[in-house]
Amino acid sequence: MIKAFIFAALAVTLSTRPARATSFTFNTLPGDTTSSLPISASATFDVEADTLKVTLSNLVVDQTSVGQNVSNIYFTLGNFTTGSVTNMLGGLINLDNYAGTPIVAPTNTSLPSADDWKLTGGNFTVQGSTITGYHLDTLANGNNFTLLGLPNASNIYSNANSSLTNGHGDPFLYSTVVFTMHIDGLTPTTSVSNVSFGFGTGEGDVHGSACSDGCTTTTITTTPEPASMLVIGFGLAVIGLVGGKVRRKA
Repeated sequence: MIKAFIFAALAVTLSTRPARATSFTFNTLPGDTTSSLPISASATFDVEADTLKVTLSNLVVDQTSVGQNVSNIYFTLGNFTTGSVTNMLGGLINLDNYAGTPIVAPTNTSLPSADDWKLTGGNFTVQGSTITGYHLDTLANGNNFTLLGLPNASNIYSNANSSLTNGHGDPFLYSTVVFTMHIDGLTPTTSVSNVSFGFGTGEGDVHGSACSDGCTTTTITTTPEPASMLVIGFGLAVIGLVGGKVRRKA
């Protein structure tokens, strides 16, 4: 009876594996421009079991035009082409009638992703090549919710022209947005490739990227979730309790 109890506790403890994720980060190419204006963006892909998290950032500071806003992104995720956005976390800012006064950074909150950015899978022609993968796109639902960069050190968009301040395209996402997607069968060993960033309010302004963290290697996190830690602790406690009783009887 005691042996069975110990083995059961061990089974619970050992079967509770730490959560794993593989992380890939891609950036636009140095010196990239659109209409002679600088563009810069970053996307970090955290690949977990059945879940993909994409952290998308506009790295341009004190931008001039809405053409510098990030509006879509293409990527290949192994052989997967199906899935859905389950959560979108970010802050919204409105520059309608902006008069060049300091802005207050918005608080990040969950946003209705189905109405803002659309995820489609399949075959796409990107920069003259055909890729199989995904297109995450806000332009599918109009010109709202494109991703704005940060203001200058004084919290002012000192270079903003009328494309940012006339209310067309408001509200904007502010600086960084995190998408969570459910993709059945996804594993932490799945690779990410063919990442291209789209800018502005036209689907054709798409730019390539480079993997900034060595895409031939993976970064594995092995921190158990809180619930897993409780189960592991319970299993070890049972083993210790039963083991103590065995020693006292001996």
